[in-house]
Amino acid sequence: QATRIEINSVLTAGGRSVTSARSSFRSILVVAELGLALALLIGAGLLGKAFWRLTSVAPGFAVDRVLTMRVELPEARYRTIEPQTRFREQVLENMNNLPGVEAALISELPLGGNAINHNFVIEGRPALTIGEEPELYSRTIAGDYFRVMGIPLLRGRALTRSDRANAPTVGVINLSMAQKYFAGANPIGARIRWAREEGVEWITIVGVVGNVRHFSLAAAEEPAIYTAFAQSGQEWKRWSDIVVRPAAPGLTSVAHLKTMVWKVDPLIPVTNIRPMSEVMAVSLAEQRFNTLVLGIFASVALLLATVGLYGVLAFIVAQRTREIGIRMALGAAAGDVLRLVLGQGLTLAFAGVGAGICLSLLVTRTLSGLLYGVSPTDPATFLGLAALLIAVALAACLVPARRATKVDPMVALRYE
Repeated sequence: QATRIEINSVLTAGGRSVTSARSSFRSILVVAELGLALALLIGAGLLGKAFWRLTSVAPGFAVDRVLTMRVELPEARYRTIEPQTRFREQVLENMNNLPGVEAALISELPLGGNAINHNFVIEGRPALTIGEEPELYSRTIAGDYFRVMGIPLLRGRALTRSDRANAPTVGVINLSMAQKYFAGANPIGARIRWAREEGVEWITIVGVVGNVRHFSLAAAEEPAIYTAFAQSGQEWKRWSDIVVRPAAPGLTSVAHLKTMVWKVDPLIPVTNIRPMSEVMAVSLAEQRFNTLVLGIFASVALLLATVGLYGVLAFIVAQRTREIGIRMALGAAAGDVLRLVLGQGLTLAFAGVGAGICLSLLVTRTLSGLLYGVSPTDPATFLGLAALLIAVALAACLVPARRATKVDPMVALRYE
């Protein structure tokens, strides 16, 4: 009767607990942990790739050696355009008289996320109904803003100090506006005005400059026009950002520049003093934060999943010690045992990868608005991080697998 005992029944007898509900539940939890970890890793990877691409985007203006500061004029003493213009011109004159320093002003600093948009009409073109007029963003400047900021002048001329309130109203448009509304034609000399505003003078286009990433590095430049503060007619626009570019780092101090403002009016506060590189960094702060937070969650999830996989395999090896001992007593090599345990671990890992990819395909589409130049289903990110998860899982499996190969058959046969 003893001779009729089947080898398979002996081998499986020692491993019945592995197929128990408790073991199956542990395995399901590990697969879920691995799937969640992969989904978080892929999300962090996509955001990281998009962030890296954003950092290489050319903003369209100079960043190095450009210092910015904000001044806001009190309404009581600067109610009209004339005193505002005098203040700005005197401040710029003081700063530009400093050796090796160039200064200019703009109403809304690039990458600040602020701008004023207008519906407008183009002279000589059919009038459109309300809601169908084209739109552009307006920015008001003083001084040689384009030269200070390194924005290329592509055609025509820049705004100058002669563009005053008593001179014809002029403006410089960006390349985006020239291409969208004057495609194939020379925009120099064309005239526009704001729609539905009676009495507003026509603005003659005198130049075209390069595009600037005004709202964010991820947003393509919209049609825009630059006009002179002196000709804006917007008395309420009493704020402006001064941009200063010294010929060499450390050529002038912040205190010296503030003195140039206070020479004109000692009561004007000078705030938001920071280099343009910091403005650019702040514009990327949200993307950087999202990437960092998701990366931390992904790392924690990966660590927990790895520990979970290790724990499950260690439990399996402990439960199957008798079976492993019998296999080795019957001639199984250490490599066979190693493959047996690794196979179980990698089965869980591949199941987790499958679950993670399915979850990622559902979740990453919600990140599409944050992904600059990266597809929510970017194959390189999906495959690369799936391979990383498999590699980490393999490393987690090796310790219990190697421990299984060191089982002493004589000890295992006395187990339990």
